Amino acid sequence: MKKQLLWLVVVALLVLTLGCLGSDDETPEPTIVTQPTATEPSSSGGQVRFTIENQSDEDIWYVYISPVEDDYWGNDLLGSEILWAGESHDFYLTPGAYDLRVDDSDQNALQTEWNLNIRSDQTWVFSGSDSGGGGGGEYRFTIQNQSNEDIWYVYISPSENTTWGSDWLGADILWAGESYDFYVDAGSYDLRLADSSSSELQEEYGINITGDYIWTFTGNGGGGGGGGDEVRFTIQNNSDEDIWYVYLSPSEDTTWGPDQLGSSILWAGDSHDFYVTPGTYDLRLDSTGNETLYTEFGININADQVWPYTGSDSGGGGGGGSEGDIRFTIVNRSGQDIWYVYISPVESDYWGSDWLGTDILPNGQSYDFYVSAGNYDLRVDDSDQNIITTEWGFVINADTTWTVDN
Repeated sequence: MKKQLLWLVVVALLVLTLGCLGSDDETPEPTIVTQPTATEPSSSGGQVRFTIENQSDEDIWYVYISPVEDDYWGNDLLGSEILWAGESHDFYLTPGAYDLRVDDSDQNALQTEWNLNIRSDQTWVFSGSDSGGGGGGEYRFTIQNQSNEDIWYVYISPSENTTWGSDWLGADILWAGESYDFYVDAGSYDLRLADSSSSELQEEYGINITGDYIWTFTGNGGGGGGGGDEVRFTIQNNSDEDIWYVYLSPSEDTTWGPDQLGSSILWAGDSHDFYVTPGTYDLRLDSTGNETLYTEFGININADQVWPYTGSDSGGGGGGGSEGDIRFTIVNRSGQDIWYVYISPVESDYWGSDWLGTDILPNGQSYDFYVSAGNYDLRVDDSDQNIITTEWGFVINADTTWTVDN
């Protein structure tokens, strides 16, 4: 009986053990884990939506949005995506100030924008890569760079805007000593200039533009402009020579100053407008090799005027191609060489061109010019364009000699 009971107990324990171990062929039921649904960040959650709208015909392959305090652009935020022409893309950022750059497929910068104030949901429109000559407004806004620093970025932003907008120079550079024209509508503007590393050269706020305006950058924080008190001085190139450099300097200055044409060229048959404060100016025109084509001193510019250029000085008298039939001889007994001779009708406000051209009237010699009958003002200068002597209201009705004495 005890053996039978013991056997039953052994069998029961065996069954129980097998039940606990289970079969090798059995697999546990899988645990089902529900993945969270991916959702876009919400502006209510501390981030704001920044939308780039590509309204250009260029595809954007790379987008960099970097906090302004960072020294590096950081990672491309588009990743494997492309912002095709005509499409838009949303980015989610912590509110703050950012620098923005968009690149093409070769990682050439299409546009950069600095110090974007992104504090709420907003859309930034890309209308095309910067091409320079910014703006399409009514008035010409000229920046004259009279410093020794090159300007790589120019930002002209309506004063009511909270961002600087895009660089108006695009691929161009405003070199030291040159000028650049932009076109804007009437209004109040803020201006920012930056160097090649995007470091600020100068900022100017509340520039009121109600007409054509010139703003001069002199470096070291110096700059300013004027519009309403300035007059337009137009050079009309009626010659067959191209003018590459124009120097228009106040007569009291001892140097010519920077070239006023900048990157422009005054082609034969064209004209170019300059804007100056009313006053007396000296003018010099040069060819492509900085060889002087023409000089004129004491031009009185007090109102808008057109000044025609008919050709480089050729010497031998007649000046500006207007030869007369009366011989006018200058005898030099001044004790020094005469390098410049000006023969101007008394009714003219200008001295006109140098009648010697490339010639020199050495001391002790004479030189013949040919003029029409009339009254003339006369002036002769030395090699440094210092006045040797002047004569006013000189009457020439027949062949005449004028002696320059010591």
